Amino acid sequence: MRNWLLEELKCPICYSQFSVATDTVPVKYQADESNEIEESLLQCTGCQTEYPIICGVAIVVKDFATYISQNFTKITSLATQQGLNISQEMLDYFSSKNLDIAEATSTIPQWTNSQAMQIYLAAHYDNLRSTLSRNHPFITFLESYQTRDFYSVAINMISSHAHQLRRSLDIGCSVGGLTYRLANMSGIVFGIDLAFEAILTARRVLLGSPTPLNQYRLHRQGVNFDRRNLDLNFSEESKVEFLVASAYNLPFSSNCFDLVSVANVVDCVPDPRTMIDSISQFITQSGFFFHTDPYDWELKTAPCQEWFGGHSNLNPEDSIREYLENSCNMKILNEEDAVTWVLRIHERQFHIWFNHCILAQVA
Repeated sequence: MRNWLLEELKCPICYSQFSVATDTVPVKYQADESNEIEESLLQCTGCQTEYPIICGVAIVVKDFATYISQNFTKITSLATQQGLNISQEMLDYFSSKNLDIAEATSTIPQWTNSQAMQIYLAAHYDNLRSTLSRNHPFITFLESYQTRDFYSVAINMISSHAHQLRRSLDIGCSVGGLTYRLANMSGIVFGIDLAFEAILTARRVLLGSPTPLNQYRLHRQGVNFDRRNLDLNFSEESKVEFLVASAYNLPFSSNCFDLVSVANVVDCVPDPRTMIDSISQFITQSGFFFHTDPYDWELKTAPCQEWFGGHSNLNPEDSIREYLENSCNMKILNEEDAVTWVLRIHERQFHIWFNHCILAQVA
């Protein structure tokens, strides 16, 4: 975690500022003297709640104890697999809070394991067409996809307002693909996600912290994989940061973002209207809201009555447009539908969604 993030973050419970607690877990800085905090505890100066920084990732969720208990084994195993260190002091701290005893069922989506990270790295940063042989039957589709994919549409929509973007927030950032693109047009960009591994991966790819990640494993088929380079030449790392946080309880000051993007999240949360209501409190007057989603609803995620359309005569795109205009006091500036989003599982399996995209402005 960058030192400057302390000035930006607020406690998601009482919205007081943070200080670094040094009594229980000593502050551990990255060895390269970059003022990168690799491990510590953030303590709220108001309610005194503590939030951990693990492997450089700040975990700033309202119910941090439940989050750690649900993900303790996954986080510690991940650190071991990637050659990262969690100090004995931090492990003792978790043990003293009984957070290492048993895991509850995680509420984080299943597409957050290590194999999924490789799939997302390909989708966020690689040219999918170049991963296939020239005679592959999907090549023609991917050639057209590259000219109107989710990222190109998003950036085209937002770019005309780039001069107004001092602070931007990318919610559900996963491994950071949209954050990476927004960094070229915004003063500061934050990416948040509830998946610890996704945030750790994004920080390694774009910030080189705590260790650089320059390659990923591309699944060909069966047990065969290729190593692919991530040649990003990213020069905006000084103004980007990632953290584990929830869209329902954002750890920032209200009305502080000129742009909030929410990509492929609405159909993955139990109460999308409550989430959008919460997000809207953090957008500046005349600020922008970018939304894209395929509305791939599942009953195990949200009950039918919480969906935007899809269960009545009103379709999802009309339902969310109406909600943004009438309930959130936003004006629709631009809208595109049937925008393709592709995940390459392996060379014989691809997942394709057709997204609806909206750019709105707070009236």
